[in-house]
Amino acid sequence: MDTNTFELTYSSYENYRCKYRGKQLQLKHRLSCLSQWLSKPEFGVIGGYHYGNAGDIALGESLVNCLSASEQAAKLQTIYNLNSWPATKYAMLGGGAITYENVFANVYDRYRKNPERLAIMGVDMQGIDSLLKYEDFLKDVAYISCRSSQQVEMLRSKLNREDVVYHKDLCVSRFDVIAPQPSKSRAKVLGVNMVPYFMRMDKHCRFVSGARDQATLKSSFPELLPYVDQLGELYVRFFRRMCEHYQSLGYEILHLPFTPQDDLFARSALAGMGVQFRSYTTVIDKMLEEIRGCSAFLCTRFHSLIFASITQTPMIPFLYAGKCRRYSKDMNLEERGLVTIHDLLDAFKSTCERVISQGPILAPTDQLEQASSLVRSSVKDAYNSLGI
Repeated sequence: MDTNTFELTYSSYENYRCKYRGKQLQLKHRLSCLSQWLSKPEFGVIGGYHYGNAGDIALGESLVNCLSASEQAAKLQTIYNLNSWPATKYAMLGGGAITYENVFANVYDRYRKNPERLAIMGVDMQGIDSLLKYEDFLKDVAYISCRSSQQVEMLRSKLNREDVVYHKDLCVSRFDVIAPQPSKSRAKVLGVNMVPYFMRMDKHCRFVSGARDQATLKSSFPELLPYVDQLGELYVRFFRRMCEHYQSLGYEILHLPFTPQDDLFARSALAGMGVQFRSYTTVIDKMLEEIRGCSAFLCTRFHSLIFASITQTPMIPFLYAGKCRRYSKDMNLEERGLVTIHDLLDAFKSTCERVISQGPILAPTDQLEQASSLVRSSVKDAYNSLGI
């Protein structure tokens, strides 16, 4: 591959397959909406539930499962086109990075007259400053919790609301349900999750170097802007190097996508390496079982990191986003086992050597037990705050 014009190509068939899968998911999404108009629910769980991202679906399902302990039935609704879904009397905003102003406005429009009927659960408070235009509304909603301890402190200060609660990602509530099973004899497998990181799709069946959202990069990691055309290649080189190392140890390599684009990208980035590629699915129990069956997991997506944690799968976390870094800090993950794009940019070879020498790490079981219990008790508190 030419390092000056780094790109990955994929076939027109793979492109068609990805788009066809997207159409199937859109249909499933629309049928879900139609079913709610035919039988309107009283309680909604609102979030990024469009079936195009397994992590978002897992958030919604985790919250619905927690609510079932209070014998409250709930239906998932999509925040991005919330006006297309029937209004519910009560709702929980169900976690994830869904509080950008242009998205949160949909929730505000629906519940501004009755903020006491809304609870905000486990959100990643992106764009806190821009949300302050809804300050009065946020002060009046029944309950607010965040999945970052740092963001909780910021919200408490900005809203002058000391009852903002911290707990880890809603999916951590699944930990008790899927407690590790006795080990069984199996082939050694390195699970992998890759994303189109600092690569963007063009019209010619290619992933080419560059950031899809320069504005976000400028606000989050401005120091990376001069190197934006190098970062995608570094990411791919690192993952290929890890796969080569584990193959030399007799491991099979299995890629597990969290979006259809993950699948398309990985088939290009890991081409020629004898990797097995699982098709994209939103059946979360199946995904968890796949990850539990891995001997180690090289993760990128935030929820690939969460899933490896709660299945107690040894992991090599690539911290591609701020939410991953915040989670690793809050969970006290062993720093020598973590990798960032800054590490690869500053010292690619020594970073690979460090990760190989360190080996995969585990999320602390005691912290997972506490975190799981806290998530479930927080959902119960939030439900009670709605006064149903």
